[in-house]
Amino acid sequence: MTTYICGGSNSVRRGGWSDFLDLPVTNLSVGAATSMMGAYRAIFCADLAPGDTLIWEYALNDSTQSLGKAPGYRPDDLLTYCEATIRHCAARGVRFIPLILTPRKQERKEQTDVYRRKLIRLLRHYGLPFVNVSKTMRRKLNVAVLPDDVYHDNMHYQTNHPVVKYMARQVRRLCEAEFAPVNPALLPFLMPVDFRLDVMRDFAAATPQTFSNQLLSVDVFPPEALPLQAESAGDRRLVGIFLVTTSEGGWLELKITDPDGSVAARYDLDVSHFEPGFEKPMFRMFSFHNATHPPIEILAGQGLTLSMATGIGTPVVSRRATAQDTRRSACTASVAGLLTELR
Repeated sequence: MTTYICGGSNSVRRGGWSDFLDLPVTNLSVGAATSMMGAYRAIFCADLAPGDTLIWEYALNDSTQSLGKAPGYRPDDLLTYCEATIRHCAARGVRFIPLILTPRKQERKEQTDVYRRKLIRLLRHYGLPFVNVSKTMRRKLNVAVLPDDVYHDNMHYQTNHPVVKYMARQVRRLCEAEFAPVNPALLPFLMPVDFRLDVMRDFAAATPQTFSNQLLSVDVFPPEALPLQAESAGDRRLVGIFLVTTSEGGWLELKITDPDGSVAARYDLDVSHFEPGFEKPMFRMFSFHNATHPPIEILAGQGLTLSMATGIGTPVVSRRATAQDTRRSACTASVAGLLTELR
């Protein structure tokens, strides 16, 4: 039986809560990402088996991405992917343990935000016990909000802090509790009954290479493998592209063709990441939810081609981009696959 952790950067920090769990774990976490990444890592990058445990920690990231002045997502967008992960675990007899963390800006507010209210209703729908750090620690310390010294910055808890050690003890307690399986026949709370995810990563005549760093190892198709071509076996909605990229990732063309070879649509995607001061390659998802173009429909029998952008496609950029690079610089990113929702 394996214990997996699937969360944001708080789940991989040295001196963070996972260092005090005192259990052997396989860590699937990817920082600066959302539950869309979490669903991909849990469903498509791990072989979850009956008796395994998945500790989920994306609430902090999801609330940051779905709240605020100009959110890229609605809370329901991300909670749907959390629910897809819950149901994937339920279908396989895997224990799902949510660890709910709160960004500092939200912690400074006494009232619970709309994302967390919906998340807790979702978890209660499935009868899942969870660790709500803000609520339990406020009660334990008898305070209205947690003090700022709990945090290293707006997004990260202080390492080696009594609060992160408390998180680990509470998570371990749930890991060791008697397992009450979720009934996989329970109707969904948010997601459509026929909601299904798929990752397109079988490209014609292309061989992947392995990208590895201290946090993960993933098969990718480097830029010299472009163009990458695939055909859709059914109707689907393209919601994101998984990439190893940098702040100078350049532009990637996405072309959709009909069975007769005519071009149905063509897009130029700015696939750079937007993490200030971080120059190393990072594993990211280019998300159409969080871009200037909505998710793209692909029909059965249509072809999909990823290639170097030439400047003739409709430009699509992340909402986080501060300025649009109209030069269409060459793509230096490596492609891991395309996240789709089957229709």
